[in-house]
Amino acid sequence: IVEFLFQRKLLSVTVCTETLSAGMNLPARSVVMTALLKGPPGKKKSVEPSVAHQIFGRAGRPQFDDRGFVYALAHEDDVKILRWKEKYDSIPEDTKDPALIKAKKALKKKAPTRRKTEQYWDEGLFERLKAAKPGNLASNGPLPWRLLAYLLQISPDVDRIRSVVAKRLMDSKQLQQARKSLNQMLMALHTGGFVTLEPEPPEPAADEAEPSEDSNATTAPEKKTTGTLGILLAEAQKNLETQLKKNQPKADSADDPGRVATSQEYSPTKAHPNPQLSELLVFRSIHPLYGAFLIQHLGKADLNERIQALESTLEFPGSVAKSVRVPPPEQLPHGPLSLEFLHPELLKRGLATEAELVGKSDDDDDDRWGPRMLTFAEKMRLLFEAEFPEVKNLRIQPVWAVGEMLRFHGDFNKCISSLQCAKQEGIIFRHVLRFILLAGEFSQLTPPEIEPAEWAAQWKEVTDMLTEGCRQVDPESTDKMIEDSHAADIVEGESAL
Repeated sequence: IVEFLFQRKLLSVTVCTETLSAGMNLPARSVVMTALLKGPPGKKKSVEPSVAHQIFGRAGRPQFDDRGFVYALAHEDDVKILRWKEKYDSIPEDTKDPALIKAKKALKKKAPTRRKTEQYWDEGLFERLKAAKPGNLASNGPLPWRLLAYLLQISPDVDRIRSVVAKRLMDSKQLQQARKSLNQMLMALHTGGFVTLEPEPPEPAADEAEPSEDSNATTAPEKKTTGTLGILLAEAQKNLETQLKKNQPKADSADDPGRVATSQEYSPTKAHPNPQLSELLVFRSIHPLYGAFLIQHLGKADLNERIQALESTLEFPGSVAKSVRVPPPEQLPHGPLSLEFLHPELLKRGLATEAELVGKSDDDDDDRWGPRMLTFAEKMRLLFEAEFPEVKNLRIQPVWAVGEMLRFHGDFNKCISSLQCAKQEGIIFRHVLRFILLAGEFSQLTPPEIEPAEWAAQWKEVTDMLTEGCRQVDPESTDKMIEDSHAADIVEGESAL
């Protein structure tokens, strides 16, 4: 709102922080910097030249001015010293007037000085900031998954995408890491069946592959050695094996053309999109790969499990999340997806223990200690990370706010009273609105094992109930957010066409 009013000359002066002054579109006739140092007392440092240049660049409105002015205010102590000096110098040194001589001596006794505990800036620092070279800017954040999917639908040529990555503002080390990250993303898409890579990825190396069941039959079981002599023999054997492994010559790809590249060295040239790749373009509110993963499994889930899965993907402040914890199984029983698929699968893969999935067994006498029982959302994340180990930036926060609101048939005030979150109702209100938009994204796709009409009807019933409840609280914000979402969908559809 401030930016809107300032651009229309309805605000004469805008006071803002360094971040806002550098990041918002606030062209002005003059820019005033009250300080050139920032930081805690005693550890203040100069403003970064790149930030200073960004702030300086606000001076001068292109449509009104032919130049702009930047002022740096001197420290208040320096201002006092300068004003004193002007008064002191106004009395001539060779004056013969006794009153002036007395006044000059009195001024000299009251001469202000700089404090030892204060850090000061001067005109020299201001000049150095003006003359400093532009800062080395770097792109912040990885290549978005939706952008990668969009680029692959345009062309399967991976080199074109690497050229896009190379055009980002990065140094050589960052570019190398970005290319490596791109290969990992392509491998994840290949694992999920979204693309077909060319050439095909190599099989995991022998030392990277998991031991098979047959290997257990041929490998002698490891015997535990006891006693001092046994420990020394075991350490000697281990050291010998390590030394032999170090001395073993490594095959070089240049010397051995027939050697197969490892997964770290693999770099695809083509990534042919499969029909499933278009699913990733549907999800804007969450990680697209995780959204497609949920679509493949939520067909077996009940409504409570689906609500938990979607709610956990929306960012939620940790300070408020403790007030909307997921209820225990006594209040929110395990659903069909957990009992029929998720629990057996996690146990089979060794990703979780029985105590973490369903709690302690009845014959466990020690109730004081034990692993914390995992929520449904945490179980889904464990399975996702096992199937897509290349994805490292997935975040979830298990909460139960939308589920509580649905328990009261969309009555937001009863939900807030039940959760005892009157002071956090704004955060929960925004969370519910974002859930409505996310549910709209999920309704565009249909999981296996469920009819499209049934899937779409369930989400329509949920979103209609939540939307009506939000409208009763703040109809303007509710309608504005839904309207903006529809407008974004239309713009994105036109861009795709």
